[in-house]
Amino acid sequence: METPIRLRIGLHIEQESVLALVQTTLSLAGHHYIPDLGQPHSLRAYLEMVNKHQQHPEWPRYALLILSEVDDVWQDEPKAIKELLDLLSPLPIILLTHTPSTRIKHIAHDSPHISFLSHSPVHVLALLQAIGRLPGASESAIAPPFSRIQQTREENLAQVRAQEQARTDLRFTWLVQRQEWLDQRQEWTDQRRAWLQTRGKEINPQSEWLAEQEDWLEQQQQEINLQRLKISDLRRWLIRYQSRLDDRPPFPFQGTQ
Repeated sequence: METPIRLRIGLHIEQESVLALVQTTLSLAGHHYIPDLGQPHSLRAYLEMVNKHQQHPEWPRYALLILSEVDDVWQDEPKAIKELLDLLSPLPIILLTHTPSTRIKHIAHDSPHISFLSHSPVHVLALLQAIGRLPGASESAIAPPFSRIQQTREENLAQVRAQEQARTDLRFTWLVQRQEWLDQRQEWTDQRRAWLQTRGKEINPQSEWLAEQEDWLEQQQQEINLQRLKISDLRRWLIRYQSRLDDRPPFPFQGTQ
């Protein structure tokens, strides 16, 4: 099997979740990526910076750029962005877009070094395939890194499920303890009410004091009933959550297009 080629890839991706997914994918695939962090530039400023970088004889050159947030920028200054993209040719560029418009897509016909991928969601396999089609790379090298990504994903998923299961078990334990405490409180309230009823039947009952105690017991009973409703709602929610936990679909980590 062909050995994967390590590429130097520049990233200009503002959305943190998308950046994290792309970084993880590239890292597991064995590539070296340089995100636009520290002092993030606008897309135009970033392209200008990369253009100067590529022309410097002593600096290592990028093998690929992955750019996001192009939809709005393209609407504001399409001519300037198009000129910068053309200046970077033949440097391969992958544009992550929400829904590529006709105005954006038409540049692909004149600029074969530019390709498009969906921004929401980013398809991991499609990203690896796009990289595999670069000059000097090979699409046959996609399988090993993608299998590593899948393995890492399953390991992370199992770890997260175990953590969620532990938290759910803890909630169930608290629920049982809370129910026992409420049962004891109800028992004490019933005993107190029975005792007050016995005192009320005496020859000279303390009517005013007994009335105050009855009012207080009624408040206690209302609080107990409210807590029982909350526990019942929580129990139903935990049962539904446990059901989803037992049969949860994979994370929104797309492997196919």
